[in-house]
Amino acid sequence: MAALVVRAAETLRTPAVVYGFAAIVLPVLALLTWRQAGMYTDMETLWRTTLARNPGCWMAYNNLGVLLRDQGRVEEAVELYHKSVEINPNNSEAQFNLGTALAARGRFDEAIKNFRMAIQINPNFSEALNNLAWVLAASPDDALRNGAEAVQLAERACELTHYDQPLFIGTLAAAYAESGLFPEAVTTAEKAEQLATSAGLTAVAEKNRQLLELYRAGKPYHEPLPTKP
Repeated sequence: MAALVVRAAETLRTPAVVYGFAAIVLPVLALLTWRQAGMYTDMETLWRTTLARNPGCWMAYNNLGVLLRDQGRVEEAVELYHKSVEINPNNSEAQFNLGTALAARGRFDEAIKNFRMAIQINPNFSEALNNLAWVLAASPDDALRNGAEAVQLAERACELTHYDQPLFIGTLAAAYAESGLFPEAVTTAEKAEQLATSAGLTAVAEKNRQLLELYRAGKPYHEPLPTKP
């Protein structure tokens, strides 16, 4: 589902949107042009050199993690995010990045803790609100889901972004469905699909069209169980 958001490195600040926890959560390095691949190599060298000279630089761990995540090296990114939050647990970006990477690996219970920490540090962190709402609405683990809280979180994320982000609106639809509010889920998913189509977000629009069929049938959406390595 188009509901998981990732953030760029601390120095870049521009959020990037991805479509799902595991299936297409990360760009594929093979799709990069040779110039982009060269840029990644140079930036990886920069952050590794920074860490060699200053092993306590939490920002470098976070930024290197972002770089490796974008190459599909998620497990390495998780380790780097862990180091970043160990050094500076009060950085909401690193907490969020760790939670997103853990969710991408199907480690939803751990991801929830990091999303909560990111929100505790920054209560208006819309991406963290969205991602936590998605996990609570659509986790494959029954014990982790909480539809009522997911609705509260998703509504807050939508309020902060003036209800103009189709990704967040799609999460709200899933939260409504998990709470048994299927008429609201249908109306909200229809809005998400329309906004995504207008914005040219083809994957988001198509996924919402698929989920609409579930909601119209009175069924919530739950992520599939992660595949064991």
